[in-house]
Amino acid sequence: DASSLTSMMPSPASSSTRRRKKATSPLFPGNDNIRQPEAGIYVRGIWVRKPPIPDTLMCFFGSRLQVSGRDRNDVHEEELVNAAAHVIRKCNNLGRLRGLLEPLRGSCSTNSSMDDDTKERRKKRRTRGNMEQNNWLLKSPRFLNQLWMMEKHRNYVLHNVLQIPQNAIFVSSRTTKSSDPFLRWASDFLQKKGAPLAPIEPGANRYLFEEVSEAELTDRCVRILNDDLKQNNNKKADDDARNLETLQVAFRKILSFMGTGSGRKVIFSPDVTVAFVHNNRYLFVPEALLTRELLVKVLNVCQCHLDGANGEKYSCLVQALFESLPGGRTRALNVEDVEKVIERARQVKKENANFLAQSR
Repeated sequence: DASSLTSMMPSPASSSTRRRKKATSPLFPGNDNIRQPEAGIYVRGIWVRKPPIPDTLMCFFGSRLQVSGRDRNDVHEEELVNAAAHVIRKCNNLGRLRGLLEPLRGSCSTNSSMDDDTKERRKKRRTRGNMEQNNWLLKSPRFLNQLWMMEKHRNYVLHNVLQIPQNAIFVSSRTTKSSDPFLRWASDFLQKKGAPLAPIEPGANRYLFEEVSEAELTDRCVRILNDDLKQNNNKKADDDARNLETLQVAFRKILSFMGTGSGRKVIFSPDVTVAFVHNNRYLFVPEALLTRELLVKVLNVCQCHLDGANGEKYSCLVQALFESLPGGRTRALNVEDVEKVIERARQVKKENANFLAQSR
């Protein structure tokens, strides 16, 4: 619509180049008397001030952008950002726009699909001038980052321009190779289940490609786990069903002793290899043999992530586990073993209370 026509384009020559060349490189060949347009922000055809993106013509018509300042030589930053976003969203040449914004993906974005020979040939052909001309829109990261911090503009660029799936999960090596066992398991689990993991390349724009948070990672895993459990709820062999019943009874007793059993639900899954808590209510535990190692790992998770966990009872339980049960990852426990541990934990708690009373 002509009333709000806007445009952004690279200036035919930068300010420094104009000072050196003046009219040697005219906008219209064959007419050296025509002056080159000066880079800047133009409102209704009038130059207002220097552009936030160096060596760029930013032209705005209609009422989308108004001049401001006492001398009418400025524009409001927020209005300028919104006007620039309008230009980007109304661009009908998405291929060209995608090429300009492609470097935002990071160092591997523009040539990830080429073979090594092609990459090397293209690298040799590129000159510094060509690179600057191709990436003129990204010369001022600070200005464009204001667009990416707004969700509606960020989503438009990610999904409409760069064609990244709507439900993509952005992960870097900080997540996939994390020292945190849960983060490492969660990223592997989502990848195996076909979730759209999008790797964050080195140098990618941090406002566009935000690393997935632990909370969002947990939510994605829980949705998949719940769907799988609904589908496979009645498809267990007899041995698996008996082991699951043992796990349910054992952990119900453990949580009850720790004071965290009320309102909490323990969910067992063979896909889970690292115990974790979701929304302070659901405890996801590996559906595996009940061993001392498993009990210790789940107790650590409960103590760290469940509100209301009693630190004293936790330490008594851990001490009782190592005193009452033999070591070994393959030695399966039963409910009677767990009851012995809880009984020993009560004795330890009483002994500690007596010791403190006598020391006073």
